[in-house]
Amino acid sequence: LEGYQELYARFKHLMENFKPFSLSGNNAFLAFPSRKGMTKWKATRAYEDIYQAKAKIAIGGIVGKAAELNQIIKKDEKKLRAEIAEACKLNNVDSGQADSAALAGVRSKYSRLFWNATKMPEKQAIKHGHDYAVALLELGITIKGFKQSFMYRRQELPEKSQELGFNLLREAAEKGQNK
Repeated sequence: LEGYQELYARFKHLMENFKPFSLSGNNAFLAFPSRKGMTKWKATRAYEDIYQAKAKIAIGGIVGKAAELNQIIKKDEKKLRAEIAEACKLNNVDSGQADSAALAGVRSKYSRLFWNATKMPEKQAIKHGHDYAVALLELGITIKGFKQSFMYRRQELPEKSQELGFNLLREAAEKGQNK
């Protein structure tokens, strides 16, 4: 129990000081001063770091889905987004486009993981598929986006996987509404 508490305390401290990797000062390749060096690619990576953190926390993260840590990320997310947007503005980079590209990339990753999970043996498919469905919902996937993801992959999905995928997303959405 002591080891768990220590891990929790370290993780909490880390999340309180959370900053995406691409914005950290000791990152020689991606670090940038706010008046120069910001590119659309760097801005997209920074936004991706935020979305990845949200998705990982939604499916459990390192020490489980603790509401306190989730709130820390959400609080810091506003601050981080403001910093990225300001750096984009100073460098004539469209932060909206970078944010949209980041969200699309992370959603695409979790959609792939979700549909691959539905092909696993049933117990694993349900567990992992549910986790990825929760992450997709946290990332704001829409019914239209989910159907597009399905249509893109339907040729490679067995019928059992197709049905399981829709059921898992529906169940995750229903559980999310009941919280």
